Amino acid sequence: MKKLHEEILIAGAGGQGVLQLGRIIARAAIQSGLNATFYPTYGAEIRGGTANCSVRISADEISSPVILSPGKMIILNNPSLLKFAGKLRENGTLAVNSSLARVNGAAKGNPLVIEIPATEIALSMGDVRCANTVILGAFAGKTGLFEEEFLVSAIRETFGHKPGAVKINLRALKKGMAHK
Repeated sequence: MKKLHEEILIAGAGGQGVLQLGRIIARAAIQSGLNATFYPTYGAEIRGGTANCSVRISADEISSPVILSPGKMIILNNPSLLKFAGKLRENGTLAVNSSLARVNGAAKGNPLVIEIPATEIALSMGDVRCANTVILGAFAGKTGLFEEEFLVSAIRETFGHKPGAVKINLRALKKGMAHK
């Protein structure tokens, strides 16, 4: 088992699959033999307002799901970038949906920035709802945090009752992983 401790914040607009993305990441971690916590934050406004969740992953026991200064972020829109980028740890990783957000100095501390036009890619695939999986693929491909098999398994588990959703999300994952 890897010696690992990661803290990931995921944020975007309600309806962009932020919480679903967090669940997929936590499931992939657990399936790879690690411990994980998933901590969603629900606002008064769900669809359209800012939504976020935290995922902690560790080879060791996790005492609290709360993350104050994440080492990694996945950001799906500009309001979320403006709200959370300042909390990213020094030399962290920031994955941004460049269809809806521009980093332009929003993140300090020399982060690794992964920009991918996730919404545009998802639209070209015929379903904007898989933009979250496109950015997950880019994030996973650049960070090497998960082996692809665990992400595939987590997607199958998450969407198992919807074969069409499994198929398009697996395609979206591959498109994101292949993005340069």
